[in-house]
Amino acid sequence: MRRPGLWLTNGHPGNPAQMLSWRPGALTCFYDYLGVNGVFGYKAANPAVPIIVRFQHPFQWQQDPVGYARRLGEQVASKWNDMKVLDPYVYFANEMNLHYENGDQNPGAQARYTSPEFYQKYAQWVRMTADVIKSRVPEMKLVTPPFAFGHHEDGSPDDNGQPTEGWAGFDYLYETVRDYFDNIICFHSYWGHAGGSERTWLYDPVLSSWYAFRWRRVLKLFETRYQLQAKVIIDEAGNFGAADPDFTDQVMYHAQQCLSDPRVIAVTYFLWLDPTNSPGNIANSWAQRVRNLPDHLARLAAMPDVPIIGEPVEEPPVAEPMVRLLLDDGSVQTMPLEEYLRAVVPAEMPALWPAEAVKAQAIAARSYTQYAIEHPRHPNADICTKPAHCQNYDPTKIHPKSDEAIQLTKHIIARSNGQTITGVFSANCGGHTRNNEDVFRGAPVPYLRGVPCPDPGPKNGHGVGLCQHGARALASQGQSYEAIIKHYYTGVTLGPITPAQPGALAGLVADHTGRPIANVRVVLAGAGQTLETFSRADGGYRFGNLPAGAYSLELPAYGVKQSNMTIASGQELTVNLVLPAPVRPTIVADIVRSAGLPLLVGDWGKANVPIRITPPGGPPVVIVSGSKPEYGPGGFEIYATKIGTYVLEMDGYRFDIPMTGQFTRLVFRQAGPARPSGIIEGVLRDHQNRPVADWFVHLSGSGVNLTATTNAQGSFAFANLGAGSYTLTVADSPISQTVTHNGQERVTLALQLPAPVVSDGWQVDLSQGTGLPLLVGDIGVSNGVITITSPSGRRQQVTSGSKPEWGIGGFEVYTTELGNYTVEFFGQRFTIPVQGQFTKAIFRKDTSSTEPQVRLVSMLLPRSRAEALRAELETDIDTKGLFTVQVVSS
Repeated sequence: MRRPGLWLTNGHPGNPAQMLSWRPGALTCFYDYLGVNGVFGYKAANPAVPIIVRFQHPFQWQQDPVGYARRLGEQVASKWNDMKVLDPYVYFANEMNLHYENGDQNPGAQARYTSPEFYQKYAQWVRMTADVIKSRVPEMKLVTPPFAFGHHEDGSPDDNGQPTEGWAGFDYLYETVRDYFDNIICFHSYWGHAGGSERTWLYDPVLSSWYAFRWRRVLKLFETRYQLQAKVIIDEAGNFGAADPDFTDQVMYHAQQCLSDPRVIAVTYFLWLDPTNSPGNIANSWAQRVRNLPDHLARLAAMPDVPIIGEPVEEPPVAEPMVRLLLDDGSVQTMPLEEYLRAVVPAEMPALWPAEAVKAQAIAARSYTQYAIEHPRHPNADICTKPAHCQNYDPTKIHPKSDEAIQLTKHIIARSNGQTITGVFSANCGGHTRNNEDVFRGAPVPYLRGVPCPDPGPKNGHGVGLCQHGARALASQGQSYEAIIKHYYTGVTLGPITPAQPGALAGLVADHTGRPIANVRVVLAGAGQTLETFSRADGGYRFGNLPAGAYSLELPAYGVKQSNMTIASGQELTVNLVLPAPVRPTIVADIVRSAGLPLLVGDWGKANVPIRITPPGGPPVVIVSGSKPEYGPGGFEIYATKIGTYVLEMDGYRFDIPMTGQFTRLVFRQAGPARPSGIIEGVLRDHQNRPVADWFVHLSGSGVNLTATTNAQGSFAFANLGAGSYTLTVADSPISQTVTHNGQERVTLALQLPAPVVSDGWQVDLSQGTGLPLLVGDIGVSNGVITITSPSGRRQQVTSGSKPEWGIGGFEVYTTELGNYTVEFFGQRFTIPVQGQFTKAIFRKDTSSTEPQVRLVSMLLPRSRAEALRAELETDIDTKGLFTVQVVSS
């Protein structure tokens, strides 16, 4: 939906349903308040609506940029499972070019936060934070954090996109916009201040280009200055005060101007419903500002979607209700409702009766059928052809007159309290129709009340609802079909069939004690589809946009299933699911006897558990598990000098152990298949057989994907493995080994890294110091491809010379991980240790040699030819700087 959107409050709206009733086309909300503001439900019902999720940056980020970037990045990434159902756009900082957004309450210090030095530092921090997020959740759609505009962030670009101030804060950020934010900028758009809007800032072509539509200049800046085709999310727009009675006009105008541009993804407005304070401390609730809130809501709800300029506008097709008809032979035929009525209306009422009576019959039959579609009368069909059970269906009686009545009342049905009526009818009521409860079982139905009828009989049929002969008499008296319907169905209204509204199913997953359980897989099947989701941190789950029909719900991992749930059009069904109480495991004691003292020993697996032991003839004694740790963490021991059965009781279990005077050890285990206890371990060594520490070893297969880090001895291990085939690989090496495991044994491997590529005379000089966690360097030549691999295996490529401040072949990358980075270029490979500090690597080719030194002399050449050859040799790293041109006398 390309419609005006809503910037939601920080939470606790007084009426979320009213707040969302006007169909906002986008929602912006802080992560912590997604639930209270109904965002999950709204997205489920409106899948096309963009959702923008905000996170709050730490005001003190400058005290420890690296640490706060890592912590904030990990926090945002950790919330992905909860919010990914929204397919959101996410940003993690806001207006950080304002002093108070940096924890600085001194307005006089504002200039400090609009300087090139600050923007450079800010841009580096944003890139580090984005790198942490993307390394953990690559699919998250990050967007550029918004600035408070007018503070040098865009350099006040002119109509051509050139910054009139000579520089722009985006100069330091545009590469990150390209690399991490998919060229999407989050932007604020205001045309007012605390007192209210300035209409000229919105409607005047010149002023509005600097205020309400400044985003156009910024996109031009990106196009001309940075050669990037950017898009924009306007996540805060408008600024309305008590003196703005026409704010809805302004919203509709601004939205139309913005959303008609294909570069605008969404636009949301400051239109709160709860009485919190907005910027400037103005009363910001619609209810506070206007007296005719329903009128504003209605106008916004009626606003059509904004077409994108240049795209054709298509009228949405009218959904034609379909009927599943059970035929006499047991087969089911699906057809349009209006086509079905052609064979019903003339079969129930003569087509040549007065036209208004036939129209009334068409509406009654259509209402009856639509009710059956919403509440099917058969397991696999909505309605059948038998008049004793449903309606008479006879295609041989189709007639032009009844067709005309159907066409003139097309899609019109009768409703009571907004719900489709079951339009029952009979041939003749005998002069007075009857109440439904007097004929059928059930409670009284408000619209099926007995009323006088102008045709006195004879009675034919049940007499509830429309009387066909009575309808004929009323039509002959000049009554319209509407008057006839409202006479026989008390209090109904007439209107077109409303297209089926999507329903929803939601609820809570809890354990047998009522405690909410997160990350439980929930599967919903029905209406020709199977959907699944996972319970959120609060145990909640939700399926939205569901067509009416029968559904079943299942928790596959727990054997919980609920079937035969029916969701009506537009209904939200609540189903709470309770996990079964855990089955208490059966524990058996394996008895191992050997020569020695008559001791009964064992290991219960945990300490501090009272163990009651009763020897033959008593009396019982109580010891505590863990008192003999030499047998294990729950070890115990008792002399068992008596011959006979000893009874052990602990944790509700009882074991009868026969003793024969021997040393007896008990091995307790859970009955059933043995738990996976397989181990794959090994040692990683380099080509000189030295242990390699801090190296990543990966294991995948049989449903696992694990990573271990070698210790100081080069050792690694993977435990609790089940039976199956596993593939073991070593980061930054060609090592790959497949292991078939039975799930019980210990498999030991010896892995050896190949000898490194000889660096062909290249050397690297390393230096480290305080500063940002950067790896910078120079390979001495530009336009070379450098591949840099982080300790976790994440690769990135940079071009030498892209950072000339470090040299002619300068480069630079952020190093947010600790460990060994690999740098590769020109067939060379170097390992660079990084510990979170500034690291500089200068690569050079060693030209020293013990061989005799000679000079390479060319034949005499014209000077122009010699200069051309030398220039060509200078482009090759192997010959750069080796040749000069000397002029010799002729």
